[in-house]
Amino acid sequence: MKTYQIIVVGRVQGVGYRAHIHKLANSMNLKGNVRNLSDGNVKIILQGNEAQLKEMKKIILTKAHPFMNVTNTSIAEIPNLKTYNDFNIVY
Repeated sequence: MKTYQIIVVGRVQGVGYRAHIHKLANSMNLKGNVRNLSDGNVKIILQGNEAQLKEMKKIILTKAHPFMNVTNTSIAEIPNLKTYNDFNIVY
């Protein structure tokens, strides 16, 4: 199991992006969370196997609807300091 932290930059707040990621992560049985950051970006913590994570990273760059617009992502593997039981939206 690996854990990734992904920072998503672009028009990703106020457009349903967190709900979109939540739905996708749950459908792929990934664990972790997604949250808005104060700078307008979105932070995603994903935990799962390498194949699941690779697929999800591709999907994150996909435009789900015209109002979402990812312009940049920062993806880093981080230590497994916590084991997540599910995937949640952090408000």
